Amino acid sequence: MSKLAGGLVAAALVGALCACSSPEHAPTAAPVTPVQQETTTQPQAAAPSPPSTRAAPRETPETRAPQTPARTPQKTRQPSAPDMRPFVAAVQRDLPEITIDRRDEEVAALGEQACKGLAAGRKAPAVVRELRAQGIPDLQAKKLFALASTTACR
Repeated sequence: MSKLAGGLVAAALVGALCACSSPEHAPTAAPVTPVQQETTTQPQAAAPSPPSTRAAPRETPETRAPQTPARTPQKTRQPSAPDMRPFVAAVQRDLPEITIDRRDEEVAALGEQACKGLAAGRKAPAVVRELRAQGIPDLQAKKLFALASTTACR
């Protein structure tokens, strides 16, 4: 570094240091706002209130709370829908052509349809016709009915 450049740097530093210390260039203090400290202790529970000296109001039939029965009536159980997972697995295993364009829920719906038909008292040929109406070929509809009746229907 040249002497001239070194002198300029020194002069700039002295000027900057002196300017900061002069009263006219002194920074003004910003107002200080107190910050509330967070505590990690749990708040104390309020002291219990003294007991009331008033007598409790007298219970009348109008002010008496209705009594709840000791035992609530049980709901009648609805028969649960059959578990269709074994049926869907059997169809995937034995009739994969049925599952190609259908989701598991749709295959399960076919089984549920077959089970509902049987539960309603319809004969096997009538239930197979309902499955065929869903676009399932005759032989596959018969196999589908057989799988539903052995794996899902109660």
